[in-house]
Amino acid sequence: SSGLEVMGTRNSGQLRGRVSYTLSRSELKFEEINEGQWYPMKYDRRHNLNGSATYAFNKKWSVNGTFIYQTGHAVTLPVGAVMYNGNTRYIYQGRNNGRMPAFHKLDLGVTRTGMLWKKYETKLGLGLYNAYNRANPLDLDFRKNTDQQTLQQMLVIKQYSMFPILPFINYTIKF
Repeated sequence: SSGLEVMGTRNSGQLRGRVSYTLSRSELKFEEINEGQWYPMKYDRRHNLNGSATYAFNKKWSVNGTFIYQTGHAVTLPVGAVMYNGNTRYIYQGRNNGRMPAFHKLDLGVTRTGMLWKKYETKLGLGLYNAYNRANPLDLDFRKNTDQQTLQQMLVIKQYSMFPILPFINYTIKF
């Protein structure tokens, strides 16, 4: 593994935040796997960018946002397939020869700070996870599909995703 990581923060004033970026490479090499050649580890993510910011309008109200971008992790993808008698055999060339699509999302929120019984600080938060409803990849599935006009069979890749835009509410009491 090798890489570089940088981070900047701002901890004062009405606008506070943090931005970090990581450029990394994680590879494996075994004589019995991938013909003894180097290949990326499953969780090798070349680029990772994170940013978060909070803007305080006053002592009671603030807005916040968090953005995350990550290169898709390495996967072993078939380079072709042979179909016969209703069976499909995939053809592979190299370990972790492809990547999942990139992952990115934006979370937004608003927070109201108050007091409970003039003794305990409270915070009520409302917001959205995945505010722009990105269908981030969780898994890929390979299936046969038959063209109804030509009756020709082809492979189709289906992406499965989780967590569409999701509203949230939280309430915190400090004591």
